[in-house]
Amino acid sequence: MSMGVKRAAMCASFLLMLIWIGQQYYVRATAPQILLAVQGGDPRDLLSGHYIRYQVDYGNRARCERKGHRGSSQNQCVCLRSDPKTGIAEADWFGACDSKPADCELSIRGVCRYGGMFIANIERYYIPESCKGPLAVAPANSRIEVAVPEQGNAMVTNFYIEDKTAEQYCIDKQ
Repeated sequence: MSMGVKRAAMCASFLLMLIWIGQQYYVRATAPQILLAVQGGDPRDLLSGHYIRYQVDYGNRARCERKGHRGSSQNQCVCLRSDPKTGIAEADWFGACDSKPADCELSIRGVCRYGGMFIANIERYYIPESCKGPLAVAPANSRIEVAVPEQGNAMVTNFYIEDKTAEQYCIDKQ
């Protein structure tokens, strides 16, 4: 391979990475932010570093138990509404994304897998190695803040425990 081709390939990959990073920042800055309750967790993800894994609690309406949902790789959507008292969002509607109701203003896209669970790729959050002791599991009253762009591909922006960020919680517990 000539030196010019190598440089072009390197510049192209660097440019693509910058575009991807810019897109992530744009989504984080412009997409509506919501809070979702989480429970459970296991911080050991040996292949991916230090992540705390948890289950998102969408409420009773986001269950993959109806016929045709379980094990489906077809896109499913959950429409969310925030509880005015707690600020935590819960499912208002759940089903195939193509049949989403017109009044659904905020929805997360995912799939039904793993024994009937709705998976939206927001089920883990990176924690520093120094936090793996205090965050052995997701403590009670844990929540995630999620940016939800119009397409529904949600992104976790923060992890909260008792109104503190995960980082602040770790500092307080050490």
